[in-house]
Amino acid sequence: MAAPEATKATAVCAGTGKKVAAATGKGDTDCAEGASGCVDAPTVKKIKTWRRSRSDRLALEANRAQEEGDMGRAMRANVDAAEVLLGLSPSPCERSDTRFRLEADVWDMQNAARLLADAATAGHAGGDVFGAITLCERGFQILERAAALSKGDGLDLHSREALLFASSRALMEIGLYDLASERLDELARLAYQTLDPRSFDRVALSGLQRKLRTQRQKLENGDAEALMEEISVMGQNLDDKEAGYWISCVGELSRTKEGRRELVAKGFLAKKDENLFNHVSVARRAAHLALRYRVNLRLQKALSEAGLVRGLGDPCVAPRSLANDASSHLMPEAACRELARNRLAVVDGVFSAATMARLRGELCDLRRARFLRSDSSDVCNPAQEARYLPIALAPEDIDPLGAKLRASCPATMEVVQSLCGLPFVLEECLGLELAVPTSVMAACYPPTASYKMHLDSYALQGVESDVPRKVTILLYCNPEWSSGDGGVLRVWAPFDPGKGPHRDIEPRAGRLVVFMSEEVWHEVTESRSERYALTLWAMTARELSSVIDGRGP
Repeated sequence: MAAPEATKATAVCAGTGKKVAAATGKGDTDCAEGASGCVDAPTVKKIKTWRRSRSDRLALEANRAQEEGDMGRAMRANVDAAEVLLGLSPSPCERSDTRFRLEADVWDMQNAARLLADAATAGHAGGDVFGAITLCERGFQILERAAALSKGDGLDLHSREALLFASSRALMEIGLYDLASERLDELARLAYQTLDPRSFDRVALSGLQRKLRTQRQKLENGDAEALMEEISVMGQNLDDKEAGYWISCVGELSRTKEGRRELVAKGFLAKKDENLFNHVSVARRAAHLALRYRVNLRLQKALSEAGLVRGLGDPCVAPRSLANDASSHLMPEAACRELARNRLAVVDGVFSAATMARLRGELCDLRRARFLRSDSSDVCNPAQEARYLPIALAPEDIDPLGAKLRASCPATMEVVQSLCGLPFVLEECLGLELAVPTSVMAACYPPTASYKMHLDSYALQGVESDVPRKVTILLYCNPEWSSGDGGVLRVWAPFDPGKGPHRDIEPRAGRLVVFMSEEVWHEVTESRSERYALTLWAMTARELSSVIDGRGP
């Protein structure tokens, strides 16, 4: 695709951080604000020419590496080529005057996305499946920016098609067939919409769709060979101890009626399979679902660590950097003693009814705007709609979403700030060294949604690679909730996996629930009304590679 003649460019002044127009018209010699005469039309052209030439050379290097069978080098070269087009590797002009950088235009963004699809294909072939999916997700986000800049006009679909195909293949490789199917369905719509001869290879698409349907049908029917193949592949994509723990656990539970009921309760066995005669057949089905659950968590963590989504891999800050006076009133001394003694504490009325009503209204608005999303690959909790909200430490130019939420959801962000101060209180209460992720989860359980019995961290169960959650902090905001609405938080005594008596806690507005993430098994019963909550997890600081102080210099 030939590069279109640039008619508009944007630069970012390093001194102010503001986006400013760069001159591109013939004879136009005005410059970007604060760039000291460096962003005139000839300079813009020189930068773009350098970027595209450098990117082409790197893409050729990637092709050579792929022909030589060096998929790791091919992946890295394609990523480098994409980053050059996006301006992440500065040109000589930008290095000589660091007060500005030229933003990529729509054409370069689309080509960068296509290069990331090529990098994902090479990474997948080289065995880095999670890296391949992460690169595809990065490409999708770049195309979203391109669509916003162009307002949807004149976008080329080939980059998106390449990303969808590469992503689908990688998702199938790790057994996440629901998401792979969604990607293939979108690819089919794009491929069959256009008569463009350059459009995606429909034969390859049809073949992949057939393969996916066949494998899903085999798994649904309990085909022993297909299940063992999936268990083997997914086990290879997890830490050996983690995969071994889950396979061993479900295998043991599969031997008894009581154990099978527990597997059903935890979402690792379909109800229809509970009474199968052969316990080995039950164990295969349960191991497949358990490993799929863990593989999906690993993928979410990888995407979060790459900065593509908020969640399991967010950076953490020291609790003292978030301490505030409002937080100290949320956990009175009696509640702290109860938490230390029983590993769970419940405090009612921590926020006013008016604040909870505003919080509920704002979360409803986020759901109506489809900001909250479900995850069909989560076998324990597929119907929950959730999203991680930033705790709004960063300024607008660094974290535009946080700034947007501060403006549109002031009650939510005010409550979030108060919750984030709690880990500082809990450090003294429990004698722990904690760390606070830079996001809080907002969630809605629509009618019929539930969450199977689980722990928030399995680190003490032998899964050392699990997210090091130490304390779970829940706040409910459901005015006029009644016992007939269901959706209770059901908890058991510490380390009791559902065998002894339980306690039901209704999700009433202004109710704070705090418990030890590694010790308290819990579930959410089926909800019959929309049920909203905020959740913050405090991490074990010593298990993290780094904790940002957060107080600044």
